[in-house]
Amino acid sequence: MTCRRPRRCRRRSPADGWTAERIPDLNGRTFVVTGATSGLGLVTTRALAARGARVVLAVRDEEKGRRAAAGIAAARPAPI
Repeated sequence: MTCRRPRRCRRRSPADGWTAERIPDLNGRTFVVTGATSGLGLVTTRALAARGARVVLAVRDEEKGRRAAAGIAAARPAPI
């Protein structure tokens, strides 16, 4: 089958070519991240904080949340 619109026929993932470095400066912005103590939530929290965002960690286990926040703050001293 020949594609009449090549741009639309190419299957691309939304993540093609995306990296955390493409996140713009987020100083002055606040984000709430759920599940911020592990997995995708923790990675997201780290990436946002690294770009200057204030991040509110929404967690079930308060102690794990404190440990996660301490680790992130140690990597980049910004308000969490």
